[in-house]
Amino acid sequence: MKDSPTPPDSDAPGWLDSHPKAKWLATSRTTGYFSAAVVVLVVVLVLIIVVLGRGDDAPSAEPPSTPTATATTSAPPTDSNGPGGFGPSIADPFGREISVPLNDQGQVLPQTDPGQRPAFTAGTPVPAPEGITWQRIGATVAPFSTSDGPTRIEGRLAYGFSRTPQGAALAGWQITARTMRSGDDVREAYERQIVADPAFAQAQLAALAASGDADFRTGRALVFPEAFKITSYTDDFAIVQYAFPISGGGRWNVGQSSLVWTEDGWKIRASDIRAAQPQISTLNGWTRW
Repeated sequence: MKDSPTPPDSDAPGWLDSHPKAKWLATSRTTGYFSAAVVVLVVVLVLIIVVLGRGDDAPSAEPPSTPTATATTSAPPTDSNGPGGFGPSIADPFGREISVPLNDQGQVLPQTDPGQRPAFTAGTPVPAPEGITWQRIGATVAPFSTSDGPTRIEGRLAYGFSRTPQGAALAGWQITARTMRSGDDVREAYERQIVADPAFAQAQLAALAASGDADFRTGRALVFPEAFKITSYTDDFAIVQYAFPISGGGRWNVGQSSLVWTEDGWKIRASDIRAAQPQISTLNGWTRW
């Protein structure tokens, strides 16, 4: 079972100021970040493409379609990578608990049917996924739920997110968090969980290779979004915004990710189109995990 959270190094700089590779991938068509620049500390958390690396961006909302809950009951989760269970928990710089799975890729959780949810309506916060735990996956942190996935881990990536706004929100940060760990993670994500124009993908991977950095790990990218907002949703497309707390309290940086539904589940849609995201001073209208 988890022990009381243990705070990280007190002298560690804030994640928004210390994570090196967060500029990798670009971001959503509507916004995004992740500059193709190599090792640049990112202050604008952009989440649309694969590496929402650094942390500051903003949200927006739009519309349609009734989500279908896909992460349901019975079927036990599958985890092909190593041991199961958890070690002692730790805490992020804001005192929030982070579970530490024995499997460095994360521990999938048993899934249960969340029941009927209201249809998506632009401007109305969606219900949060159920049974959320934030797990340390190497140098970063990713969300695992008991209602909307993930239901399995293959290699260094997580799969099995529900075809719902909740599943899209979980997938967006899972994919991004994993790409913040190493060049191998970025390459695998581009191959399997990022949709991008071939020329754009090649340019991003070429910049990665030119940087000479195989490992982005700093051990300090443990801050995770406090809330999310679905600004647009259909069964095949979603725009998700994430609010990241800022030291001192009362303000949040915002990152954004666009996702498309494919036969392999949700994937981030990468683009070189970016838009600045302002900080926010309230989480009214957002969904807390």
